[in-house]
Amino acid sequence: MKLNELLKNIKPIGITGDTDTEITGVNIDSRLIAAGQLFVAMKGTQVDGHQFISKAIEQGAAAVLCEDMPESVAAGITFVQVTSTEDAAGKVATLFYGDPSRKLKLVGVTGTNGKTTVATLLYNMFRAMGYKCGLLSTVCNYIEDEAIAADHTTPDPIELNQLLHRMVEARYCSTADQRPFICRRHLYKPYSRPFRLSQDLRKLSKRQEIVLRWATKDCFCHHEC
Repeated sequence: MKLNELLKNIKPIGITGDTDTEITGVNIDSRLIAAGQLFVAMKGTQVDGHQFISKAIEQGAAAVLCEDMPESVAAGITFVQVTSTEDAAGKVATLFYGDPSRKLKLVGVTGTNGKTTVATLLYNMFRAMGYKCGLLSTVCNYIEDEAIAADHTTPDPIELNQLLHRMVEARYCSTADQRPFICRRHLYKPYSRPFRLSQDLRKLSKRQEIVLRWATKDCFCHHEC
C-alpha cells in the first residue's frame, strides 16, 4: 500500500520525502521492523520511540511517522510529522489492514472485574453453538482453536488490527475483551470498532435485562443481580 493512502485519515503537520513510497507493513517496535515498513515512533511512559528511529532505518524502514523531526533526515526515507503518533497509529493500522473490525461481528466486554471471564465464557459458548470464533483477552488470544500468546495486557492498535485482520482472513467472528486504550493523560479511541452490543452484563438491572432481551430478540442474556 502506498504511504499517501495510509495518511488519508490523519493530518500531517510536516512531510519530508516521497509519499508515493510503497509500505509493506506498520510497526512501533524498531526491533521488528522489516524492509519497506513504516515505523511509528510513539512516546511511551518509560520509553520514547523517537530514540529508535535510526535503528528502525537500519532495519529497513522506508518511512517514519513521528512527532518530533530528527535533526538530520536520512536520505531516501520519508518522514511524516504529526501532533500525536498515539492517535495516528490506530488510524494508519486500520487502513493498512483493511479496516478489519468493520468486517466482523464484535462483542465487547467492559467493566472493572470479570472481563476476561465473561469474554472467555462467550467465546466457548459461541463455539459450542457452532460459530467460528476468535477471542482477544489479557490471558491468551485465539483464532478458533489456534492459541496466540498475549504479550501485553492491552495490545497496541497495530497488533490489534493485525489480529482482527487474521480473523477476517479466516472468516471468523470475534469476541473481544478489551480495555479502552489509555495514553498518558486521557482515554483515546485508536480505531473504529463497530460493536453490535456492548454492555457490562454484571451491572444490569432487571429492567435493563428485559429491555436488552427485547432489543436483541434472538440474543438471550442472563444475569443474577
